[in-house]
Amino acid sequence: MSPLHFCESALGNFVAITASPALLAAENLYRRAVAAAKANAGQSPKSTIRNGWFLAASFPRQNGAGPGIVTDIRTGSWLAVVGTCFHQSGNNDSDCLLRQYLT
Repeated sequence: MSPLHFCESALGNFVAITASPALLAAENLYRRAVAAAKANAGQSPKSTIRNGWFLAASFPRQNGAGPGIVTDIRTGSWLAVVGTCFHQSGNNDSDCLLRQYLT
């Protein structure tokens, strides 16, 4: 199975690549995927994140909206939202959703 996971729609674009075990190969694949998504959507990534085992980029929707990637510095957890969030609390903010998940 390819380490490249690319999702594209009117909701936005998201690229995530597992970097292990070949970090250099993963970084090359990541750069190519981001360049392809940027060329296709005509937009730069709204947010990016990386650590020793993954690389991810989130692109905004066609209208420029979108929450991007949110992180929790304390745990190293992250959340990328593609589409619209709905939560029973009524708070659909990505940061709030990640905090709720972690508690």
